Amino acid sequence: MADNSTSELTARLLTAFIGIPVLLYLLFWSPEWGFFVLVGAAAAVSTWEFCNIAYDDDHRTLRLLAIASAVAVVAALFYAPSGLIVVLLATTVVLSLWQLFSFHDQQRSTLELGTSVTAVLYSGLFLGSLVIVHGSPHGPWWALLAMVVAWSSDTSAYFVGRATGNNPLYPAVSPNKSIEGSIGGLAGSLLGAGLCNWLIFPALSDWSILPIGIFALVVLPGNVLAQCGDLVESLFKRAHGVKDSGTILYGHGGILDRIDGLIFAAPWFYVCTTRLIPWIQG
Repeated sequence: MADNSTSELTARLLTAFIGIPVLLYLLFWSPEWGFFVLVGAAAAVSTWEFCNIAYDDDHRTLRLLAIASAVAVVAALFYAPSGLIVVLLATTVVLSLWQLFSFHDQQRSTLELGTSVTAVLYSGLFLGSLVIVHGSPHGPWWALLAMVVAWSSDTSAYFVGRATGNNPLYPAVSPNKSIEGSIGGLAGSLLGAGLCNWLIFPALSDWSILPIGIFALVVLPGNVLAQCGDLVESLFKRAHGVKDSGTILYGHGGILDRIDGLIFAAPWFYVCTTRLIPWIQG
């Protein structure tokens, strides 16, 4: 068990060592479309993984249509947010018509269509809201803060849960998650986001330090949503007897396994950066 834990930790660290510099480059130094490409690629892969979890390998074309639809939603958010409703309507109609004329099993047609539309909303719309966050004032820093909230929670929950977790959090959905791990995840988010807000971001940019009230308003719901996003993906996988959404990330499973919390936290950061904080600040 110790060897397996060490091997898993080594794999996670190696993936982070390679991935973090690439992520930071796309956040801060690449052309603005570079971050759009990153989010679009993540939406495409996670849509594929989501569909793989829910239905069998005989639906390659339907999966490709779902991927194209998710990427189209991200593109609409980046290039023409005012056209988003048209893209959502068009992609839903296309997916519905394809299922109407190409279904393999009539009794599963609603499951397959529902899975495809849900994948587009889940990976395209929810995750895609990050491109609007990235384009807002101090947007790259806000997008990074969203990632810190989600991923520091996930990492802290993992280690605290392994060390002290005795009380199950939601065993019907995820037997390995504990209340102690959840509290550790909240503490990790607060610590990581606090370091960013009060120390790291101001030292590296003209970041305006968030007052404690606004900081709590952003981070606490962001953490709760990130943890719920993790549980939602666990529910999907458990419903279909799947351990990992994929194998693309060494030591982490699939893309969806790594960004499930961020998918749910991203819309909250969109609301905060474009609506809530500007309204509070007058």
